[in-house]
Amino acid sequence: MRRFPDTGALSRMKELLFDHIKKSNEVMYQESSKVLKTRLNKMIKTLEELLAETHTDTSKYLRKEIGDMIMLAVAKDDEAREKVRLVRNTLRKDLKLELNILEAAWVRSASEPTDSLLSVKTEGKPFDESSDDDDNTEDAEDTDDSNSSDEAQSISDDVEDS
Repeated sequence: MRRFPDTGALSRMKELLFDHIKKSNEVMYQESSKVLKTRLNKMIKTLEELLAETHTDTSKYLRKEIGDMIMLAVAKDDEAREKVRLVRNTLRKDLKLELNILEAAWVRSASEPTDSLLSVKTEGKPFDESSDDDDNTEDAEDTDDSNSSDEAQSISDDVEDS
């Protein structure tokens, strides 16, 4: 392979391109931030709509199931049926209140913007086709797998302790 010296037209093009990138970096960052914010707002709106729909469906289902269970439990006794009706109304009110509180918490948490994005770290090296011929990498990968499972176990233990 032949190397070209850093003189002449290639060198000037390299300097011009580097200067252009330095100047336009801020504009590119602002545009990408704007696109990201727009997409995140759409995702939040969709999530809020899905949560509201799920809340409505769950409320209807629970009302029907509770009513059915109560009616089966009290078939003919009028006095018991009256007591059950009062308890059922109280339970319905309590259930509606709790579901509304839950919906408000879901919507509030879904609409809160995140101040910082969590970085995603990958363990190990990126996939390399030449590593298929290397027998030593299998041993190293087995060691990495046992370490990551130990880390996962310690994380799950921490979560259970909380």
